[in-house]
Amino acid sequence: MSIRNLFFVFPQASFLMLFLLPLLFLQGCLFYYRQKQTIAFASDKVLKTLLIPRSKFVHLCKMMICLLCWLFACLALMNPQSNLRYLSFAGGIPSQKTIDLAKQIHSHEIILLVDTSASMDVKDNPNGETRLERVKDIMDNLISLLTGQTVSLYAFTSTLTPMVPSTNDYLFTRMMIKGLSINEGDVEGTNFETALTLLKKKLFELPKEKLLTLILFSDGGDEQFEKLEDPYKQKAIQNILSIFPDSIKDHLYFLTVGMGSSQPQLIPHVLFEGKPVYSKLEPFLLEQLATHYQGKYYLAESWTNKNLTEELNKQLLNESVRKQTEPAQSLERKVRLAKRDELLSDLYYQIPLGISILLLLLYLILPDARRP
Repeated sequence: MSIRNLFFVFPQASFLMLFLLPLLFLQGCLFYYRQKQTIAFASDKVLKTLLIPRSKFVHLCKMMICLLCWLFACLALMNPQSNLRYLSFAGGIPSQKTIDLAKQIHSHEIILLVDTSASMDVKDNPNGETRLERVKDIMDNLISLLTGQTVSLYAFTSTLTPMVPSTNDYLFTRMMIKGLSINEGDVEGTNFETALTLLKKKLFELPKEKLLTLILFSDGGDEQFEKLEDPYKQKAIQNILSIFPDSIKDHLYFLTVGMGSSQPQLIPHVLFEGKPVYSKLEPFLLEQLATHYQGKYYLAESWTNKNLTEELNKQLLNESVRKQTEPAQSLERKVRLAKRDELLSDLYYQIPLGISILLLLLYLILPDARRP
């Protein structure tokens, strides 16, 4: 064994050597404790006739043996090795494993989920547009920026209405976006739990390897949620957040966009018990969804249509790049492990481990007192 070429695979274990000082202190305390108890039992003359006194020399030797045993055990745990070399291959050519890179690439699906309830007909945008009209403009601009991702479109009120299945036909998707209307599917109200539950069934039909980005446009109002009293709202929130299982959450990226103003505005053509109904932005559910699924929430009121579209597209590209680089990083780790498997070295942990075991046996066998 060449000491010059010696190295430790797990040098972090050296911090255990710091326990040598506490061990030394405890051994000293044990020695003085025994002396104190012996002196308190009887006088020296009586003790000499009753028992064989413990040898200070033997105790000192056992103390050193205990410390050396711990020291060599730490050295064994650090796994000393030497003579590092590569495995010699027959013919001088290492074995090569083919890796299908095509399987490492994820396709990307953009899911547009749009609230088309009556509250989205409120005109509270600076240019006089309704909330739904602004959403349609943002989605149309976003579709024009896509570069090969598949896209699907869903509208929801108190239920889910599929509008465009998964497709690369951006022109058809933009035409369907422009055709969106209030209460799409002739169903009124707003229910996040029902809509997301129905959407989950649609997502299970997609390949598990597919990267999903869900963009939800809504003013955040939910009739069923708002009717609940405070003690029951927390449970309703948990029900909504637990709709998507972990198997989908691993490859689902959630972006939410809050539409509308924080000031209540009149909903056109809607009366409740003969009285007009007002609507404002309710961001709570949207923020909770984005936070729970490690996505982002955007307040549309703080952005122009152009800037918000560019920001959403930037998030799509970043998420796509992040997911595509994960297989590459995994592949790099596999290559490193393969190269590490081709390395050989001489193991020397047995030497300090054997010495430590022998010292431990010596500590146990060595008597505490020397008989005359």
